[in-house]
Formats: sequence, structure tokens, C-alpha cells
Amino acid sequence: MVIDLTGTDQGGLPVTMSTTTAASGDYRFEALAPGNYTVTERGQPTGTLDGRTLAGTGGGTASAVGSLPSRISNIALGLSQTAANNNFGEIPPASLAGTVYADNNNNGSIDTGETGLSGVAVTLTGTDDTGATVNLSGTTTASGGYTFADLRPGTYTVSEPTQPGGTVNGITTAGNLGGTATTVDVLPSAISGIVLAPGASSTANNFGEIGSSPDLRVSKSHAAPVFTANNAAAYTIDVRNAGDLPTTGSYTVSDRLPTGATLSAQPTGTGWVCTGAVGDSSFTCSSSTVSAAGATGAAPIAVPVAIGAVAGGGGPAFAQVNNAVMVEGGGEIDARRPSTAERNLFNTNPTSLPLCDPTIQHNACRDPATVQSAAAVSGAVWSDIGTTPRQLDGGDKRLPAWGVEVVDVASGRVVATTTTGADGTYRVGNLLPGVELAIRFRDPASGVVFGYPVNGHNGTGSGVTCDTATALLAGTASSCATQGANPTLGVVLAAGQELTQQSLPVDPSGVVYDSGTRQAVPGAVVTLAPVGVCT
Repeated sequence: MVIDLTGTDQGGLPVTMSTTTAASGDYRFEALAPGNYTVTERGQPTGTLDGRTLAGTGGGTASAVGSLPSRISNIALGLSQTAANNNFGEIPPASLAGTVYADNNNNGSIDTGETGLSGVAVTLTGTDDTGATVNLSGTTTASGGYTFADLRPGTYTVSEPTQPGGTVNGITTAGNLGGTATTVDVLPSAISGIVLAPGASSTANNFGEIGSSPDLRVSKSHAAPVFTANNAAAYTIDVRNAGDLPTTGSYTVSDRLPTGATLSAQPTGTGWVCTGAVGDSSFTCSSSTVSAAGATGAAPIAVPVAIGAVAGGGGPAFAQVNNAVMVEGGGEIDARRPSTAERNLFNTNPTSLPLCDPTIQHNACRDPATVQSAAAVSGAVWSDIGTTPRQLDGGDKRLPAWGVEVVDVASGRVVATTTTGADGTYRVGNLLPGVELAIRFRDPASGVVFGYPVNGHNGTGSGVTCDTATALLAGTASSCATQGANPTLGVVLAAGQELTQQSLPVDPSGVVYDSGTRQAVPGAVVTLAPVGVCT
């Protein structure tokens, strides 16, 4: 390296000399007259950056780091004096590099078959060791790579200011020297806090991008607020394309029903072909209906199910069950298909899947539902000829074959029927708790709804009072027996419990009335036949 000496000797004559550093980097100017001198490094050594310049034993003023050419001025040299250690420190340059690539499986690594994206703008900003602001720009090569070379030590941020065309943001990964990468939901993508020492090489500061493709998402819901064991229920599945291209080819929904739930019929939906027979606990539905980018394509899938007793936990306690659903296909790239983790959760641990979102946001999700145990109602029908009116005692005659109907008050629909047994008793199970029901009794001969029912047919009663509003709100039982022109027995049942003594005493007394005017007829003679004693 050429070193120049300039200055003025004690006689006022100018001095100009040059030398070249030895293999060791040393240099020396000899036989100098006393005077004032400057040593200058002519040019920057190849492959280096300016480091610290240090004045030696003769004093002097060294140029600042980054000030070129490097020099030490005002070296005062006396008679026979040696000014040693006038040194020029140089540093190796640092570099920062990485790749912008199509991360087809969205795993944050450049895998076999994944290619770089060329022509992508990349910027480098930061502050070097001199305090200077650094602001550099570049573009990726044909292989997707980029490099910022000849960097001074400092702290830097590399960023991708514009999302490459035809892609969505993928995983950004800090390189071998660390740094903080932005998350997928943050744009522009950047890696900050990259600290470069002299000569350091920070590599693999990579920007993963996801290519354009369909991106199918799924959601599932159920209408009833609570399922009831041993009763019917229904789910609805919706699919949409959240990607930036229309779907191509077939896509498939896979579904795993919760424990204790089975299909009561094959799932259906316009444009869908579904597997799954009655009694199955899993099924698939496939469709080739084109779903435009950002749109809901195929129609919803209706899933009728039967909720078994095991789903309710076998008791009055409420149980929580989770239905798992997943969608894939339609031309999605691997990055937009369900991940390995999502598949594993779907198959083995659906309770850890995210909750299905009504805005249809997930590759795989779960729809939680509460299952309550069913309720029951029971009682008896008898001819009230015993000693205690409207109470079942030893003198009463139990009546078999009477029809018993359970009616949903809101719809007027008969939801269950049975007949009294030989002992006059009945029981109806698998009823919905928490809804208003009516119990009515039909005469087996005429089919006419008959009599004035009672809540409680022995001395202790049923233990349930008439309070419909509280029962509906609190999940308790209620029974309201009313008389008058239209006698009714209205009940609300509690989950997992049986409401007993909801009964009908058939009283041989009655009213004789005009069928036209509906007015009572006084003085009518009523004859009981046959003559004798009823048994």
C-alpha cells in the first residue's frame, strides 16, 4: 500500500516522499530533517473499509473514521526524533443477504422445488458505526437472491417495501445473525435489529411469499341452543373461497361428529355429493361448483344427526361436545391447504381446533354444542270412585288403554304418544327439557280428549309447583293443571329428571248441556248402568 509523506522541514523547504508497505504492513520514512509532516494512505486497500487512524509517538491529528483519504497531520518531528506507530487501521466489510421465494407449503423454509422470485425490490436501512444513516436499495436476482455488500459495522433493517405481484404475504425469517422478523399479518415485511460486526456475513434473511390460488375455508353451526340426548339435531356447513383465484376441480369437506352423535340421514346440499349412511359418525361431501375468489360457492350442507344418550353424559348434567370439520382442494397450493398440525387435531384432538367462525375463516375448526339429558313424564289414569276425590286410592279403578299425548305448546304438534298399561300407568321418555309441553288424555272408545288432569295423585304430591316462567329461565320443572271449560295440564320438564304424578282422575260426574247453545240443561235425569256395584 502506498503511503505519502508531505510537509515542510525546519528550513521551510517542502518535503514530498512516498513508500510502500512491506508484507507485514509496516512502512518507514528515514533521514528526515526536523519539521512538520503529514502521512497519508493513498487509496483504500482492496477489500477493506476505513477503520481507525491513530497518531503515533510524535503526536499529530488523525482523520476521522470514514474520512478519506486517511491521514495523520501536524506530526512535529525534532532533531534525531523518531515518530513511530502512525497506524492506519482497516476493517473487513460486512454483508447482508437473503432470498425472496415462493413458499408453497408456507413452512418458512426454502424446500426442494420452491423457487425464488426475481425483480423484487429490497431496501436496507440503519446506522453504521460512524453514526451515519444507511439507506440502500436493490432488487432480487433471477434466483430470488439479494445481497448488500461492503457494509460497515452497524445495526440494520432489511425490508420488502412492496408485496410481489400475484402473491400474499408468507413467513419472514431472520438469518444466521438474528434479528426480529415481522409476522405474517404485518406489511411491509421486514427484519430489524440485525447487528453486523466487522467482516460479519448475515445470510438467509428470507421473505417467503404465497402464490395466488384458491383458499378454501369452512365453518359449521347448529340452530338449537342445546341438544338433547336421544333426540334429533341438525348442523349446517358453509364453505367459501378466501383466495385470489376461482376454484378449479373438486374440493372436499370432511366431518367428524362428536361422541354419541350419528347421522340420522345422509347429508345433502345443492352441488354436493356426500357419503355417510344412517348411524355413521363421520362423512365427506365433495363439490366441483366453481367458487369465485372471495365468494361463497357451493350451497350449505345440511347434516341431520341423532344425539345418543352417551353424548349427554348419561345423567342430568350438561355435557359439552365438539364437532370437527375440515375443507381442502379446489386447486389450492399446499400453503393454503390444512397444515399437518390442523390435520392431526382434526383426527385426534378436535377440542384443540379453533372455534368455527360464522364469517368462515378456517381450514379446520370445531363447533361446540351443549347436550342435555332427556326428560320424562309419568302418571296414571283411573276412575275416581274411591274415597278421596282426585287422589289415587285403593277404592279407585285403574283404567288401561287410555291414550296419552305430549304436545309442543308453541307449534301445537304432538311430539310423543303412549297408552296406559294394565295398571293404568304411563311413562313417556326422551322428551325435550326447557320447553312448554301439554299432556292430554284420550278416551280409548271415543278418542275424545277427556277430563280434568291433576298434578300429583297421592297425599305427598309430585313435589313440583306451577311456575312456568321460572322453570323456563332456571331449567327447573313446572306443572300447571287448570280446570274450566278447557282443562289443561301444562308442564316444563327439567333435564335428566322425570316429572311424576301427571295424571287423570276420570270422574263419573259431569254436566248435561244443550249441544246447540252450550247452555246447561236443568232437571235432566242421568242413569248409571248397569245397576249394581262397579268393580
